[in-house]
Parts: sequence; structure tokens; C-alpha cells
Amino acid sequence: MPKRFKSEYYAEKDKAYYAKLHELQKQLPAYMKPYLSHIELSKRVRTAIAYTRDLITFMKYIQEVNPLYENTDIRSIPYECMESLTYDDINYFLQYLKQNNGTNVHYNAENALNRMMCTLRGYFGFEVAREHLVKNPMLGAAKPMPPKEKPIERLRADQVNQLLQGIEASESGSERSRAFTVRTQLRDTAIATLLLNTGIRVSECVGLDLKDINFEEMSVCVVRKGGRIEYVYMNEETAQAIRDYIEIERPNFITSPNEPALFLSNRRQRMAVRSIQAMLEKYGRSVLKQENLHPHTLRKTYGTMLYEATSDIGLVSETLGHKSVDTTRKHYADISDKHKRIAGTLHVYRDPDNASGSEGDGKQ
Repeated sequence: MPKRFKSEYYAEKDKAYYAKLHELQKQLPAYMKPYLSHIELSKRVRTAIAYTRDLITFMKYIQEVNPLYENTDIRSIPYECMESLTYDDINYFLQYLKQNNGTNVHYNAENALNRMMCTLRGYFGFEVAREHLVKNPMLGAAKPMPPKEKPIERLRADQVNQLLQGIEASESGSERSRAFTVRTQLRDTAIATLLLNTGIRVSECVGLDLKDINFEEMSVCVVRKGGRIEYVYMNEETAQAIRDYIEIERPNFITSPNEPALFLSNRRQRMAVRSIQAMLEKYGRSVLKQENLHPHTLRKTYGTMLYEATSDIGLVSETLGHKSVDTTRKHYADISDKHKRIAGTLHVYRDPDNASGSEGDGKQ
């Protein structure tokens, strides 16, 4: 199988992320620059952006609640402020983030609170390790409650068939909307079929180039999170849906025979993540009569169906591109129904040497 390299699309995407990161870094005090460099070099760029935004939020909080700095640009808040912080200050900040009186725009859910505290632990731990700080204000600070686990949202097998049939029938929305739908019916079918039968992320889907589809190997070359390149494999249904789109519909959207992108929009540009989200939401409402059908729902549907078919959580994890089986088990493979039914039929206390459980010996 030929070796693949990142396409121009991913190179430009990374360039834009780093530009955004460097703009955000400019909003913070100069003494944070060593830590900002550390996370830029040791984290994925999107993670570094999230950490940087968290630090900006923290410094704006200090500016808002400390009268000494209310008229001070956060870049000018002195290092002495960091040295004076205690775990009580961190707890007050956590309370501030949790406020929700209907008007506060800084309300955060549990996931965001946990990430924020992770950012602060990283920053203050960095400062203490380099002996810039004597005490770490994070020691003794409260830990946010872990977020409640939610049931995995997925489609049933009949809903999957209903969705694909609805897309193929091009019956969606108003008359004007249906006219657009007819024009993109093969593309939409190919996208939905690909997501449902490979479980790739929507971001991986929009990044696909024509050369990433190998019909001989029945493979799709995807760029995973962090830039890791992997091959996933497709069944004949998926291959045929993509082939139909490439041969019949895609030529109507290309402006050059050298166009690399696989999936193109009505504007003759590579489709964006938001475009696919909107497309699935449209079909979710018109075909399944449900709001907010998300691409991740299709990924979770595939994870669950693959697990039900194989009972191999490790295989599901590898196929979905997860580094941890725990992530797969927690968010992407709904094992409760089928496997709990099986568990309910088992006689777990039966003596394997006397499976019939004869009466009189107390074994059942």
C-alpha cells in the first residue's frame, strides 16, 4: 500500500491553528511565555489553544475581582499576584466559573471546569518545578465533581436504514431545499454511508482527498487526531456509494481536473465540518423526525454495531482510532442492551461439571 503524506489541506489547517495560538499568546503576561512555549511544544496545537484560552480566562477573573488590577491590562498583571495566590483563591475562581444566574456568560459545565483545573495545575506545577514559585496554590484546592455519564446516543438498525433510504429518495424540506438535495443526493448518500460504515470522524471525512480512496484495497486513508495517518477499510456498500458519487455527481462540482478534495460543496469548495453537520441535521429532521442528528451519533452507532457484531472492544477501539479502550467503552460502544440480555440468561453459579443441575444435590 503506498505511503501517504499530509495533504495541503492539513498543512494549511495546521498553519491557521498555530497563527491563532500565537495571537492568543500575545494576550498573556510575558512571564507566562516559558509555559506557553512548553505547552506549544508538548501538546497538540488545539490542546495548546484550549490551555491558552483557559489562562486568559483566569487572568481576566483576577482583573475583574481584584481592585488592584481592575484598570490593568491582563498582560501587565505582575508576577507578585501569582506568588500571593492561595488555594482559597483557586476555589473562589471555581465558584465563579460555576455561577449560573441566567445572565452570566462564564457559566461552565463540569467538563470545562475539569479542563480549567487541569490547565492551572499544569501552569502552577511548571512554575514550582522551575523554582519560580515557592508554593503551589493548587495544592488543597477543591476538585470539581466528575461529569455525569450520559447514555450513548446512537441510531437503531432500522433508523440507519430509514436514514439512508430517505437520503436516496431526496425527500427533504421545502421545494427549494429538495432541488438542492436532488443535486447532492449521491454525495450525501456517500458521506452518510461512509460515516455509518467506518466510524471516521467528520473532521477526517472533510479532509479526504480523491487519492485517499483505494477501491482495489477497499481502503480509506484518514488523518487522525494529532496528524497520525491510518487506513480504514470499507465494505462494498460504502465503496459503491463513493464510486457513484465520484463518477456521476462530483464532476458537476469541480472547477479543475486537479481538484484534490473528495467531497465538494455547492460552492465548488471542499466541504466544511459545519456543512456536513447541517446536512445531517436536515435529514435528521425530515427523515427521522429528530432534532440535532450529529455526525458523532453516526460514529457512536458504528462503534456500538461493530461491538455487537464482534464482542471485541479492542477491535472497536483500534478501528475508531482511539488510544484508550476506556474511551471507546465509555463514549462509543453502547454495550448495555445486547450483552446485559446475554448476561441475564447465564447461570453463573451452576457447577460446570453438573450443568443439568439435578434436584436433590442443591445445584441449579
